[in-house]
Amino acid sequence: MASPINNTQSTSPSQWDDCPNCAKRKKLEERKAEILSRLKNRQNGGGPQQNPRTPSGAEILLESFGRARVKLYPDGSVVKVGGSEDEFRAEAAALRLATEMGLRAPALRGHEISEADVQSGLGGRLVMDYVPGETLDKAWPRLSEDDRRNIALDLRNLLDKMRSQTGPRASPYQISSCSGGPIRIARPIAVLKGGPFPDEHAFNRWVVDVLRRSHTPPPLLEALSSRFQSHHRVVLTHGDLAPRNIVVREGRLAGLVDWGFAGWLPEYMEYAVFFLTNHQFPYWTSLAGEIFGEHYDDEWLHWQAVSNYLTSD
Repeated sequence: MASPINNTQSTSPSQWDDCPNCAKRKKLEERKAEILSRLKNRQNGGGPQQNPRTPSGAEILLESFGRARVKLYPDGSVVKVGGSEDEFRAEAAALRLATEMGLRAPALRGHEISEADVQSGLGGRLVMDYVPGETLDKAWPRLSEDDRRNIALDLRNLLDKMRSQTGPRASPYQISSCSGGPIRIARPIAVLKGGPFPDEHAFNRWVVDVLRRSHTPPPLLEALSSRFQSHHRVVLTHGDLAPRNIVVREGRLAGLVDWGFAGWLPEYMEYAVFFLTNHQFPYWTSLAGEIFGEHYDDEWLHWQAVSNYLTSD
């Protein structure tokens, strides 16, 4: 695939002083220079472990089943392909909302769904800004204890800002993706998909129904069903706070990427999924006290038990 078109004209450093409205363009130029330096460094064998590259010069950031799913181009754009049409629209909506809220997330440049992509199983393409830095899983061994704590506290501030946004504007109790469609909840093995739901009570009824269809033993089904609560706020949730999705730079949080599981979910879900999907990263879950301002231990233990018996709906 050809590199996304970049029509930004080059501006010399001396021009910035004469152009008070060029701050944004200056930032883009600096980011582009950093990307080009990174790619050149990778080509020369320097820096972190090198990623494979495509014939067009893009660096492959993520592969799945032999296909390049996320690619970084020399102009600083990142192209992500894959997923269903619902998933594609949901992540695009999540990135737009993150930008509106001023969150540290990739800015969406554009998106498209072509017939050829749908037929090939790619689903669509998201084009977004690259977040310079290194993912936490790769940077962790070189970080000091202060750096690690600062990153955890930076993430806490970001999550607090996200959680201040309660429910979709049109329906504050609705549980859905950011585009108003089905939700996707990350689990260690299979993703749970369903909805949208008008409120938490309807969401709970659906989970109980999935448990029943998953052949949960009747006594356990009754015990799990009786512990669901419907009083939680519905808040903006990222849904996959894995170290691979946290970009850091100079010992601080640079950005949160991969918003494919984001949506409007009960307030406990970010906390519960964090432990459920990061059990192999004890170094990260040990910082939960710094990352989360509110703890939901009862809901986490309940969701852990529920998840053990859920099959993908």
